[in-house]
Amino acid sequence: MCMVELRDYQNVIVQDARIAMRRGCRRILITSPTGSGKTALTAHMIGEAARRGNTALFLVHRVELFDQTEATFTLAGIPYGVIAAGRDYVPGQAVYIGSIDTVRRRLERIPRPDMVVVDEAAHSPAKSWTQVVDAWQDAWRIGLTATPQRLSGEGFDGLFDELVLGPSTADLIAAGWLAPYRYYAPPGVDPSGLHVRAGDYVPAEAAALMDKPRITGDAITHYHQLAAGKRAIVFCASIQHSKNVAEQFSAAGISARHVDGITPADERRAVMEDFRAGRLHVLTNVNIFAEGVDVPGMEALILLSPTRSLSLHLQRCGRVLRPAPSKTALILDHVNAVQIHGLPDTPREWTLYGQAKQQRSAANDNVPPIRVCYKCYAAYRPAPECPYCGAASKLSPREIKQREGELSEIVRIEAERKRRDARREQGRAKTLSELIEIGKKRGYKSPQYWARRVMSGRK
Repeated sequence: MCMVELRDYQNVIVQDARIAMRRGCRRILITSPTGSGKTALTAHMIGEAARRGNTALFLVHRVELFDQTEATFTLAGIPYGVIAAGRDYVPGQAVYIGSIDTVRRRLERIPRPDMVVVDEAAHSPAKSWTQVVDAWQDAWRIGLTATPQRLSGEGFDGLFDELVLGPSTADLIAAGWLAPYRYYAPPGVDPSGLHVRAGDYVPAEAAALMDKPRITGDAITHYHQLAAGKRAIVFCASIQHSKNVAEQFSAAGISARHVDGITPADERRAVMEDFRAGRLHVLTNVNIFAEGVDVPGMEALILLSPTRSLSLHLQRCGRVLRPAPSKTALILDHVNAVQIHGLPDTPREWTLYGQAKQQRSAANDNVPPIRVCYKCYAAYRPAPECPYCGAASKLSPREIKQREGELSEIVRIEAERKRRDARREQGRAKTLSELIEIGKKRGYKSPQYWARRVMSGRK
């Protein structure tokens, strides 16, 4: 029996998904912010499906996600088997949690499930994922994601037929289901000169820009000033950069560890346990922990890796927004991400179709202006004064640019209106004398010559 007790908004998501399924829609993408409990609501759906005699497969791609899904299913009272390297496979289970790589290798030996759930569906366009989910075309396909667009900005309309929308990040913060936050953007680096490939900055260039002792030193200084003693995850631009950052934090007397994709699973689990217990204060990585890390006690996020991907940026920010008693999350942005993507709870409209190519090429054109306090470096929406320290606000370069852009647009529209009115006035003139009078009013040097040319053109 499934023991998952859903929150109000989770019940709405489940009901919306069921309505789509009753209409015959077999490929559904559920989007809800990081930390909103997508695994729990899917466990509820899987438990109900199993109770009705159906089978289900829940696909994950990282050991942390696998462990957390097992914990959720166990808490929910859902019996399950596992399909993963080094784990015993027990046939005949109604529900399985599967590692994508192992499932792909054993496709021919796995019975067809009635439902396939794809966790972190941003990866589903990858060949390894499509090979698996396309193997069971008749199965219900449920995707889970916080951001329904690929890292490159493209959508999921080729993989899913309907999008079920959950609540916004702002709604969840207001309701207490996500933690409030403070966002700081100290002077850091300007990534605008980096080349872009496949929708994001070229990794080698980003690493060369960021992997400098001075930049890491600034990050350590602001950690001491704003987040001393708090558990923080640092996103870095390369594995070597991550190792160097961990070394510099350790040298500054802050307990820090680096983790990457080839860190043995047991070691990764031990590091995460130390982090959760507070024995480790700083955890550095590239993007290992952008997904699936559930550490409510984590209080700070440090961004040392620039990205043009809105999806990746929001995944990173979501790591620190999981609620805990009396918690206010801290985000220390050293890569100007807030000016590109906006604040974590900036209102966004999601569709299955992602961003148009022209939108991806200028990622921050539609982001509301952000001010950064000259005194404490807090990033906030335009207001007369900084909400954190009370310093009087100054217009940011982005706001100045936006106002200049608005003024230019007004000038362009006004000029077009004048041209349109002039054409209409000229068109209403029926005789040569009427055209000559218009030419005189406009101050033409030879209104008679202009009027004769207009009349000649009409003939």
